[in-house]
Amino acid sequence: MSDAVKYRELRIDIGNGVTLVVDVATKADVEAALKELADFGVTLDKEGGKDVRDEDKPAPQAPVHGDTPDARLELRADLLPGSLRKKNILVFKDGIPQLLRPSSFPAVSDAALILIFSVEAGLKKPSLTFDEFRALYDAQNIKSGSPMSMLLNNLKNSNYIDKVVYGRDRTVRLTGKGEKKATEVLVQMSR
Repeated sequence: MSDAVKYRELRIDIGNGVTLVVDVATKADVEAALKELADFGVTLDKEGGKDVRDEDKPAPQAPVHGDTPDARLELRADLLPGSLRKKNILVFKDGIPQLLRPSSFPAVSDAALILIFSVEAGLKKPSLTFDEFRALYDAQNIKSGSPMSMLLNNLKNSNYIDKVVYGRDRTVRLTGKGEKKATEVLVQMSR
């Protein structure tokens, strides 16, 4: 190799999803790292740098993340993976969002926004009919002193749900402001 080659790091896939990263600065550093691996019993082929012992095994498949309703919701709300379940905020059971502690939400309207947001972001459903939302809301055992229609009317007047769509056929869909508020509530509760 010529003097123009700059060494920085050596990456070696040693199998089972494990990659060894070694800081190197010279060719001697690379040789020393490979010798040390050989001392540990890891033999590398000259072609691909793979452990010869694993040649016959299929390459491990990386788990697919982000394809569950929880993961989609956490991604859209910019939450850490697994935080909804860990903080006992919300889970999806059989494709239905369930608030784990409805009384822990700052306000009933916040819980309603989270339910709508979980359907839109987690289940990739752009809107809910009034009856679908009623069934989802009633299943949560949210304690409220006012009827659900009044709650939706307040969300509409606060510009959290789309007034035009709701006024046309009582379809519930968040506005940008509503999604922002739902995200803020989730971030606050997941701390």
